[in-house]
Amino acid sequence: MKWCSAFVLLGLLCGVGRAAADPLPQTAARYDVFVHGLRAMVLDAAYRNGDGRYAVAVEGKTSGLVGLFLPGNLHLRGVGTFTPAGAVQPALYDSAGRSHHQNWLLDMVYKGALPVVQRQQPPDPQREDVPDQARMGAVDLLAVFMQLLSQVGATQRCTDATSRIFDGERLSTLSIHSAGWGPLPAGFVETRGKDSLKCDFVFQQVQGFKLSSKSTALRKPQPGHVWFQNLPGVGMAVVRLELEHPKMGHIVLTLNALPQRRD
Repeated sequence: MKWCSAFVLLGLLCGVGRAAADPLPQTAARYDVFVHGLRAMVLDAAYRNGDGRYAVAVEGKTSGLVGLFLPGNLHLRGVGTFTPAGAVQPALYDSAGRSHHQNWLLDMVYKGALPVVQRQQPPDPQREDVPDQARMGAVDLLAVFMQLLSQVGATQRCTDATSRIFDGERLSTLSIHSAGWGPLPAGFVETRGKDSLKCDFVFQQVQGFKLSSKSTALRKPQPGHVWFQNLPGVGMAVVRLELEHPKMGHIVLTLNALPQRRD
């Protein structure tokens, strides 16, 4: 999990939906992840959102030189509902993958407002515990993204908010606010002639650190930006994300191709 965990924040942009029998349409897309300008991972994305519920997951695989020298994969899945007021209520969150020649997995369910880890392999006794009181009311990153996507689709802006996030091991905060409309920055994805909604965010881990890393750089705030565009047949969708990771440096995620809407 060590290497892939750096991409968990990026993984909130993606998903694999429910079974084909689900009446909700599925949005599917592919994203490229670049680290210092080099492509490091490809993320296949799909999600379902409507009728007060959502289903989302991540399928990622290292690529380029990173994939050649450090092969790995990442799988995330989340399911939940929305309250009539629009607040997200996750029901489950799973993560699994392979990195550093080791398989890992984590299963988490929600008992009311409390996220509870049911299974973790391998266990990590060298990481500080996050007590129930601190986890109460926290949600996973996929749930936060689905709520953000719903808000952006409904209001055309990012509602100023701070979320508490628990991924099964780490407790973090995510603060986000709108930064206005404008063109995408020059980079790896074409603008397609559309203005984009830019939202600024700050991600910061606050608990669940390695016991041996009291002064780790991961304790520092991680600033970033995310851009949305209103795409034909899809609606508001993420087209770009930039993040300053304290260890990996500048990370950019870009849309590889126009998303597809599938019934």
